[in-house]
Parts: sequence; structure tokens; C-alpha cells
Amino acid sequence: MMNTLDLTVDQVFHELKFSPWTVANELDFLYSRSSYNDAYGLAFTHDQGVGDCFTPQGISSYELPRLSGCFSQMTYEETLNWILTACLYAHNADNGSWLARNRDVLTQSVESILARDGNGDGLMDLDSDRCQGGSEITTYDSLDASLGQTRNNLYIAIKAWGTLVSFAAVFDRHLSNATAAETALAKKARESATAIMNTVISRVKEPDGYIPAVFEGGNDSKIIPAVEGLIYPLFCGDPEAVSRTGPYAKLIAVLGRHLDAVLVPGVCLDAESGGWKLSSTSRNTWMSKIFINQYVAEHVFGLSDERITRDAVHLGWQCNGSADWGPTDQVASTNGKDLGSRLYPRLVSAILWLYPPEKQ
Repeated sequence: MMNTLDLTVDQVFHELKFSPWTVANELDFLYSRSSYNDAYGLAFTHDQGVGDCFTPQGISSYELPRLSGCFSQMTYEETLNWILTACLYAHNADNGSWLARNRDVLTQSVESILARDGNGDGLMDLDSDRCQGGSEITTYDSLDASLGQTRNNLYIAIKAWGTLVSFAAVFDRHLSNATAAETALAKKARESATAIMNTVISRVKEPDGYIPAVFEGGNDSKIIPAVEGLIYPLFCGDPEAVSRTGPYAKLIAVLGRHLDAVLVPGVCLDAESGGWKLSSTSRNTWMSKIFINQYVAEHVFGLSDERITRDAVHLGWQCNGSADWGPTDQVASTNGKDLGSRLYPRLVSAILWLYPPEKQ
């Protein structure tokens, strides 16, 4: 598929280091070709076509109505992805003219995200009307509901938190001559981020200290990407947001405790291989996402022990389990057998190994 937005946001760490101008081009083209309006506001599609054939503006080749699993709508997360990519570009490329031209797109996108919280708890609970009775999914489409479902999902909640915090940080640092409406929106973004924090804290399972992956349906899965969204404030100029003494210290504390609870053998450390399982209830694990979450574990929570130094296992997955294909993103956590996303560009997220946050 062409120009998939959920890859754009993960590959941006590589592009910002080597070709930041391409990020601006991508953002502009995504807005012109991938944006549309649904019942809640401005949104973005998963992709722009497949097989060198572009889809009509605002339509993807992937997303279909009346589904609740693979090939359903990714409206909420893709809109988060555009906002995040825009914030990462605006801060790291320091391109004030681009931000000035696109400030309306950015604010409309944030308004759209806020509108999808129907009960004020900060979490997405309103599926796009494009679902037509189905339900939205995440980029983790081939995993089970622990990471695949958007609504009331822990991974998405923290990614939304990271989006709102990053928007507010970029607003404060890079948007000059703010209007009263823009200032009010930044305030709402911070309030929603606080609501997300309070909701997530309320979901901690005692005495073990983990947070279930989905806040409905009795789901009890345990996931590593609960912490994935913490990377964005680091790269958008707000490291204090992920500090243990910052304004969201309580959230960081419970997520650190959660990570301790899930990074154990048989839960999110595969019982057979010892490698990272993104979800305790799925053996489908993604290398590109492991790299991002490893970065958070090390740079936010200071982990450096044997729980995160599993690179030899992960190398074995590539060299043995997926040897027939070369670099493979989706692999079986038991032995590294390729499950999908072969020769996949998203793996450039490994640049994070060489890329400490330079702008703090």
C-alpha cells in the first residue's frame, strides 16, 4: 500500500535525522490526498492506494465499513499520527513558516480528536461514522483486541495523551500570535491529557500493578506498548512531561510499575525465546515497535537490565526465523518466523538506538 500514515509516524525519527524536508512534503501530501471529514471533524485515512494506483481523495485502499477487525477504519489513530508527525517536524526542523501555513489543519485535527471522547474521560469512545456499525482498529491490526481495538484501548489512550501533550508543547514554543480560540484549544488539550492520566490510573489492577489492555469486555491482556506514546513529548521539546517529578508524574509512575509487571517471562517476555512479546495474548510481535518501546524503557524509565537487553534474541529472529525474507517486521515471538511485513521500511525505527533526544 502507498503512503501509509501509520508507517510515516514511526519512520519519522529516521527522516528527521537525514531528510527532514521529506517530512514536510509527506505532511502536505497526506493532507491533500488522505484527509476527509466525518461526523466528528477532520480525519485521515490509512493509505492513498495500492499497486501504484491512487485511490480517490479521502479514501484508502485498506479501510472498509461494517468490520471490527482487519480492514476496518483507522480514523482516530491516523489522525493522531498526522498531528504527531506535524509536531515532531515543527519542533525538530524548526520550520516556522510551514507551521504558520498549517496551523489551521493542526488545530482542526486536535479538535477532531477531542470530539471523539464522548464521556469526558479523555479516551476515544466514539467510532467514526465511516464504520457503519463496525468499530475502529489500530495499526496493530493483525494482533488480537489487546492492541487491535481502538475504543477504550490503553495503547491508544497513552498515544492520545502523548499527542495532546506534544501539541501543547509545540503550541507554546512555536506558534506565535495565538488567537483566543487557539489558546483555548491548547488549554483543552492539556485538560484532556490530565483526564487520560486520571482514567488510566483508575484502571490499575492491584496488587500486581498492571493496567489491562482494553477497558471493556473483561479484557485482561497485558501489553508493552502502553508506554509507546511517551516517546513523543521527548522529541517535541517537553521532557518534563515524562519526568517522574513533572506534571504527569502519577501517570509515569503507574506506567513504570506496569512495565515492571509485564516484562516478565511468560507474560511479555516470550516463555520459549525470551524475546519481547508486545501483547501477552498474541505471539505476533513487531520489531519496529519493539525498537520504539525499548527506547522508552531506557530513556524514560531508566531500564538497562536483562529485561530490555534481548537484542541477541531479536537478531536470531531475523537471521534464523525470517532468514528466507531478510528484514521482517511481524514475527512469531517464539522463534522469529515471518508472519508478515517482509522487507519492511518501518524497521528504520531502529535509528533510535543511535538517536538520543537532542532537543530537551
